[in-house]
Amino acid sequence: MPTTPFADLDAPDSPPLVQISQLHLIDDRTRVRVRGKVVEWQLKRNKGGELWAALTLGSESTDVTCLFFPKVFQSVAENLPRTGIELEITAHLNRREHSIQLIADCPCSVV
Repeated sequence: MPTTPFADLDAPDSPPLVQISQLHLIDDRTRVRVRGKVVEWQLKRNKGGELWAALTLGSESTDVTCLFFPKVFQSVAENLPRTGIELEITAHLNRREHSIQLIADCPCSVV
């Protein structure tokens, strides 16, 4: 299946591609790329009424929540897949208590 890029993920300044199962080894606030299957998708509204999305990316052994806050969500909303599609996301890793979330900062691509 051909890749439909939203941005050039192979650019020289592109962060490393990390397996979802290895995210626990990465420092907080590090910019990474991950690839996984979209397992779940939820649209939400912030207090200002702006749309944003939370999606779960899964791999064979684990999954991770990726947040697309309003500014990023608006730039990719028409192109984001629903469930069952493999997606590659560039994001900042965010450690919260005993979990890890990814904060998408755009570029992403359907793989």
